Amino acid sequence: MIQPSEATTLAPDAVAHTTTLIGLDAVSVQIEVNVSRGPTRFTIAMTDEAVERETRIRVSAALARLGISLLDRDVSVRFAGPTQSHAGSTDLGVAVAVLGALGAIRPASLQNIIILGELSLSGDVRPIRGALAHVLGARTLGYERAIVPASNGNEAGAAAGMTVHLATNLGAVAAHLNGETKLSLAAAGDPADESARPPRFDLSDVRGLGPACRALEIAAAGNHNLLLIGPVGSGKTMLARRLTTILPPLTEEEAITITMIHSVAGLLPADARIVHSRPFRAPHHTVSETGLIGGGKPMRPGELSLAHHGVLYLDELPEFRRSTLDTLPAILERGDVVLRRSGGLQGKFPAQPLIVASAEPCPSGNHRQVASCDCTRERLMAHRTRLAALTLRTFDLRISLDGIGADGPVAESSAVVRERVTTARAARTERASGRFNTVSASLDAPSAKLVADAAAQLKLSGAEYSRALRVARTIADLDGSVPITSAHMDEALSMSISTFAQGVQ
Repeated sequence: MIQPSEATTLAPDAVAHTTTLIGLDAVSVQIEVNVSRGPTRFTIAMTDEAVERETRIRVSAALARLGISLLDRDVSVRFAGPTQSHAGSTDLGVAVAVLGALGAIRPASLQNIIILGELSLSGDVRPIRGALAHVLGARTLGYERAIVPASNGNEAGAAAGMTVHLATNLGAVAAHLNGETKLSLAAAGDPADESARPPRFDLSDVRGLGPACRALEIAAAGNHNLLLIGPVGSGKTMLARRLTTILPPLTEEEAITITMIHSVAGLLPADARIVHSRPFRAPHHTVSETGLIGGGKPMRPGELSLAHHGVLYLDELPEFRRSTLDTLPAILERGDVVLRRSGGLQGKFPAQPLIVASAEPCPSGNHRQVASCDCTRERLMAHRTRLAALTLRTFDLRISLDGIGADGPVAESSAVVRERVTTARAARTERASGRFNTVSASLDAPSAKLVADAAAQLKLSGAEYSRALRVARTIADLDGSVPITSAHMDEALSMSISTFAQGVQ
């Protein structure tokens, strides 16, 4: 007779391996199954009863399609690992583990392979979110093989060093694990490069906004967040949409990270390949803190992470919740969003977007136009104070737009500006690593005197002084100059300090 203490050491009848995502990090999970004769019962140990019920229904129906009856069977399923999110993606692993426990497939075939996929009631394997993150995480955990939904094949195939099998239905997976047939393999690499397509927008579409286009170039070269202040119709959104067109092409690592984030968020279309174009996100000002920062159950990336390595456009900045915007400086300085959940779970999503925000010069939006602005001085000052509070720690560049000049010169093409931006970024990379570098080249004598005088006259804070130096360093890099000259410093001060007052006085 087995004693109770001995019963706790009994091995499960079958174990399948899968992963769960905590942020973008994949964590190993073992699916343990025991099957015994007894009253018909199918128990899956999950903390979320609704998810448990749906998983049980899908797995039972898929097994029935294979002629596998659970009548007079007591099936117990347990997850050994974090239970943050087991919705959907674990269906296929549960089903094959049950088959292994029933002897329908060899339990040994479930070793050293990650199994991912959601099941339909007919046994078809449906796509999952975050397939690339799952497979790359499995590789880090030491696995060399994975079974994923066929619809995720193009995405998962980018995981170099992994053998990725494509599943269309539960029967085909069982036959593969039994050695009867072979599942097809995901094609390695990524033959499609979306960056080769002609851009939808181009900087040459802009006319009469030379200083603003210059500000875009400086922002792109130095990763400086930019605030555009101007009345309705002055071109703020038009400029913001063209910022991604002058950023350098994505590296392979950046493209894979963006793909993982968008896949986890459920924004990657079925059969999609690796994302090669920089994202542009423009959430409405009514977006919740979770929508902007990230969160939910299971954890999902917010707009900050969805714009990673791209542009996040915050139109009508003063309308956003102050509590939400106050979190931006710390996140941007750290470079990621950290989400914590009960039970000690902590997930991270990268968040290094280039932020462009827009604001109107007064509450009515008509200031400095025709005599249609009825804002009092008190309202204007309150508006200016709110803008200053919102932007003090976040935006290096502040530009005032006086409207589009119909007869003004046409801006350079995005391709031409992108070359200068790429060269300037390369110079910065050679000089020092990191996104928020301190100035590491000396100022010449005239520029040192200029910034010292400006600091004294304008009573610049330490943060404002440092911001002017960062912008001047970027301008010098665009000019191919090692020292920062007085011309570089003068332009930096006009965009990072004094211009902020224009349009809100």
